[in-house]
Amino acid sequence: MDVPTQSADSDRRESGAPALTLTRWLFECLRLGFVGVGGGLSILGQAGDRLVRNGWVSERDWVRTSALAQLIPGGAASNALADVGRKRFGVLAALGSVAIYVAPSVALMIALAGQWGAARNLETIAPLLAGLNAGVVGLVGSVSYRFGRQGIERAWQWGLAAGLVGLAVAGQHLPVLLGMGAAVGLIAGLLKARRTRARMVARRARKSSDTSPKASDTSAPKSSDTSQKSSDTFGPKLLLPFALKWPTLLAIPAATTAPLVLILFGVFLRVGLLAWGGGLAAVALIEHESVAAHGWVSQADLADAISLGQVTPGPMLVAAAFIGARAAGVVGGLAAAAGIFVGPALVVAFLGRVIEERQHLRVVKALFSGLVPAVLAAMAHATLRLGEGLTRPLQFVMAAVVFALVTSRKLGPTLSLVLAGLVGLALLRH
Repeated sequence: MDVPTQSADSDRRESGAPALTLTRWLFECLRLGFVGVGGGLSILGQAGDRLVRNGWVSERDWVRTSALAQLIPGGAASNALADVGRKRFGVLAALGSVAIYVAPSVALMIALAGQWGAARNLETIAPLLAGLNAGVVGLVGSVSYRFGRQGIERAWQWGLAAGLVGLAVAGQHLPVLLGMGAAVGLIAGLLKARRTRARMVARRARKSSDTSPKASDTSAPKSSDTSQKSSDTFGPKLLLPFALKWPTLLAIPAATTAPLVLILFGVFLRVGLLAWGGGLAAVALIEHESVAAHGWVSQADLADAISLGQVTPGPMLVAAAFIGARAAGVVGGLAAAAGIFVGPALVVAFLGRVIEERQHLRVVKALFSGLVPAVLAAMAHATLRLGEGLTRPLQFVMAAVVFALVTSRKLGPTLSLVLAGLVGLALLRH
């Protein structure tokens, strides 16, 4: 169990807030699950503001927690809460923090899914949903655009993203695209490491030519040792475990002979473990599994799930509970929700400290340099697929407006979706 830092204790004394006990911490997670709106990054900001203001977490520690939360797959807010719970109260508290945080929104989504088939066709609901669906297309498109601008730094990454989008449109499956992106990133990292090593050897050779033969002889073994060390740092021996484990991760069992509840859990466990970039970045994964691969919901139902996940309190990934409930009732909703959240929570609980210490390794950076374009390609393709559900010209206009509002930060994601829903309610009745 980690103890509060002196900085955090000092801030708490100055703010007059009570000490952060396990009970109070779990209550804070529950409160955030009821009132947190606006998606993962928005909720992450709300949680950080309250924790730092009350002196329960130092500002420096929260910056580190926020960085780790976005490095690990899954929702940013749930990952951050798991990390704080782990640091302050241990592994079980990390898992309990996520479970309590998502409980209100999971219950709400399962309840909505139970009556959604009839409610969706009501004359008062249909135009609202038509507006929300148009807003979702604009929102996912905006997140894709911003994700690309923030995460892609090199020309080859843009080329890789464009090529993967083409493969996705041609029908290539999403796990293959992610695997290709990771492989290209690792290869690019290996080639960069070799070029760097070659330049270092050439530089030492030039320096040794200017020294005496004795100095040159003593420096040669040092150069060889350094070269060997560099090779061990980023070479085939280090890449092999990634090459072996990646296909295994993509092949989490989801056999059609297994009970549907177990299939839902297994599929959404895979989604949670591959959901780099947060909730909206996972839309492509969710669409592939729930619509294309298994047909549990329609494109319209998926758009509704994303809309509800965004405008209701809690994380957007709770849309999995809606999809699971539509496929297999209450138990299916619980299984899907457990699957999508338990994987990242376990990673944070058991490996959070290790990942935080190793996030600057070249192999990790290389892996993500290829995964980022792959995720961008998946998000762009998901935007196109969701756009297929828009049938009226006004919906395309609304999608473009939401894209512009969110991209320019003139309006947040939640308010943009609410605005799109209200416009749809007013103008898309017939």
